[in-house]
Amino acid sequence: LIATADSRRHDDASLRVFEMSSSGMSPFYPLFVLSAPTLLIATAALSLHQFKMFYIAFTNMANERSGNPLWMMVQPVMKDLARVMEGVLGNAHSFKPGLTHVMLTALMLAIIVSLERVRSAVLASKRAPARLD
Repeated sequence: LIATADSRRHDDASLRVFEMSSSGMSPFYPLFVLSAPTLLIATAALSLHQFKMFYIAFTNMANERSGNPLWMMVQPVMKDLARVMEGVLGNAHSFKPGLTHVMLTALMLAIIVSLERVRSAVLASKRAPARLD
């Protein structure tokens, strides 16, 4: 009886070692770690450029005069919002995101990606059946 319990413990320990090695780090993980900051900075720069284009288009649309009745109802709200945005961010045509903007956006993207990975890991652990040790 004692030998059976000892062998079962040994089998469980072997199984845990196997589980750790099979679910271990991918061989591509170092490549991911080295390329992730560069990809995040590039994504942040593209996002800020896209925001700049949206900002310019939004302020141009807000200042546009049109005879459409639906547009005449929405245009005052857009004009007020564009004025507030220009008060905070400056003139839309002279808005140039700097290195600080890019790095802060990259940091924000990194936090979002990390939190999503944590959320998916928590959901996976909730779905997994409980182990009886």
